[in-house]
Amino acid sequence: MNIYPSIICADPLNLEKELEILVENGVKTLHIDLMDGCFVPRYGFFPEILPIITQRFNLTFDVHCMVSNKELITNYLLELKNISNISLHLNDDINATCCLFDKIKSKRIKTTAVVDLYTPPELVSSITIGGYVDNIM
Repeated sequence: MNIYPSIICADPLNLEKELEILVENGVKTLHIDLMDGCFVPRYGFFPEILPIITQRFNLTFDVHCMVSNKELITNYLLELKNISNISLHLNDDINATCCLFDKIKSKRIKTTAVVDLYTPPELVSSITIGGYVDNIM
């Protein structure tokens, strides 16, 4: 079993120290929630902190994107090192989202489709059968 602690509630004034404690205790992967302020209110750490964390710590990162412009944030994440999984919501243009999943997977990064109670079961079935995602959240 893998446990991916989220840094969303970490103290921003002591982030480095808190991340060092996680590393000292054997954490290998962090969960990062990215919020753009449009798709959901911007809470927690801003996307701009990711390059600093990925350069400073030898960890992998599971990134949950709660953003309106999935293509922009996906391209941003693909430039960073040690991203192990990118989660995207299935809330709009499913064909564009599947193209992004393909682009992510071409970089050998795992993909997760984020669904909600209103996501049609046929849609979930089609993206899993199509091999677009590794996980459903």
